[in-house]
Amino acid sequence: MMRTIRRWRRRGPISSLLLAAVLASLSGLPGPALAEEVALLIGNKRYRALPWVEGADRIGAMERALAQAGFTVISGRDVDSVEMRDLVAEALAKADEGDRFIAVLSGRFVERAGTRWLLPVDARSGEGTSLADKALPLSVVLAAAAEHPARAVVALAGAAPPDPATIRQLPAAALVLAGPPEALFDLVAGPVAEGRDFAALRATAPSAVKAAGFASRRGDLAPREAPPDLATVREDAVWRFVRRIDDLPLYEKFLAAWPHGAPADEARRRIAWLRDAPLRAARTAEARLGLGRAERRRIQQDLTRLGHDTGGIDGIFGRGTRRAIRAWQAANGFEATGYLDAEQIALIHRQARDMAGVERAEDEATWQRTGALGTIRGLRRYLARYPDGIHAEEARRMLDMLEGRPVITPAERADWEAARRQDTIEGYRAYLDTWPEGAFAGEARDRIAALEEQAAEEARRQAEARERKLGLGKMPRLIIETRLAQLGHDPGVIDGVFDAQAREAIRSFQEASGITPTGYMDQQTMVKLLGARPR
Repeated sequence: MMRTIRRWRRRGPISSLLLAAVLASLSGLPGPALAEEVALLIGNKRYRALPWVEGADRIGAMERALAQAGFTVISGRDVDSVEMRDLVAEALAKADEGDRFIAVLSGRFVERAGTRWLLPVDARSGEGTSLADKALPLSVVLAAAAEHPARAVVALAGAAPPDPATIRQLPAAALVLAGPPEALFDLVAGPVAEGRDFAALRATAPSAVKAAGFASRRGDLAPREAPPDLATVREDAVWRFVRRIDDLPLYEKFLAAWPHGAPADEARRRIAWLRDAPLRAARTAEARLGLGRAERRRIQQDLTRLGHDTGGIDGIFGRGTRRAIRAWQAANGFEATGYLDAEQIALIHRQARDMAGVERAEDEATWQRTGALGTIRGLRRYLARYPDGIHAEEARRMLDMLEGRPVITPAERADWEAARRQDTIEGYRAYLDTWPEGAFAGEARDRIAALEEQAAEEARRQAEARERKLGLGKMPRLIIETRLAQLGHDPGVIDGVFDAQAREAIRSFQEASGITPTGYMDQQTMVKLLGARPR
């Protein structure tokens, strides 16, 4: 199947980035100054799954005539949906308001829901959901023509003129021609390329070519009613184009142009949905695995063995575990979503087994060089490196006997091992309640202090995040500091900066108000602070 795409005068690669240029062109966003007369020619004859359209691809004479007349000609023959979209994007991006604009669309047209569409050659039918995904809506081209008052011509080869309701959408003088390909192509290559006015074009056009449109400056095509607002038409046409492509950068570009437009809320919802799509898919895939508590514990154990701290092995995938999963995924070339699929879980287990084999071999070799010698120094060296090693229990018994300490009872050892497995403040306190002077009491107290410090740091980060969500600028911070000072909680210099003294003042106010004292602002603190009465 032959496909030809030509660009006259200005040649360059086409990419999806040109779609952003469509928005810049139609919405008036800043962009490069392009003062060009542009002609867009599309001729689709050889459809893959539909009857061919005879004569639709004979656009060579138009290309040459328009190029000689000074137009930048962007044309394509037998183009698929992607190629057609990129051709239209480039043409609309280059078309400058006020200069001449010509669009010739030739091929198979369909009418659905009050909109006319030009089908690409890869369309399977003119019906169904595939239409909006592939075809070109005529409304996008008409909206571009509206940017060129009395200087735009849209020619539809092999199709009837649009209905009056569609024509009345044109907010400025533009001419729409419709007729057989041969007659229409000759008209474009001759009088249209020469720049004849609308009245002359109508006089020149053969009877087979029909004309429709708004009044030009010569008054030859009278409108039946006043046109709608230009900005509204542009917004609506661009939105339909953006919604059909359904691309995140295009939604963002649309919002930048029309932040308060009618589709703005839908655009924001679509942006949020697309941004969350990879994470949502990964979360759903993990949920379908139905991981039980035992399997989750095993994953945590293996991640820890591989050097990714999960913050505890409890079978609950909290923030620490998700953080460890993301770190492991990044290290192994996966997208760091924090959620696992079956392939990744299998790889984690395999890596952990390999690591365990290496660790056991190293453990045994170290024992032979140190603890197996039966000396106090050797036993301590072994335990320092492998406190939970293969020979750790044996090493402790030997060391206790050599140093004259009472041997640890199996009951205390079991309680300590249980506390170690839980690795929680409550677990270590349970051990200390039973063995306050036990052999591991000092280690238990040290671990409790470390876990309390971690919990405090996590609470601080959460409080900081809650304050960040309030979006406090300098003025609200000045008001907060002023209120604190009025209520007897000295924030220091009132400068809109929450330094250490200001944080202490917030913490003092929170304590006095029955709020958990964090030193950071949140919604509850803000309400109470602004509603409190000075002393």
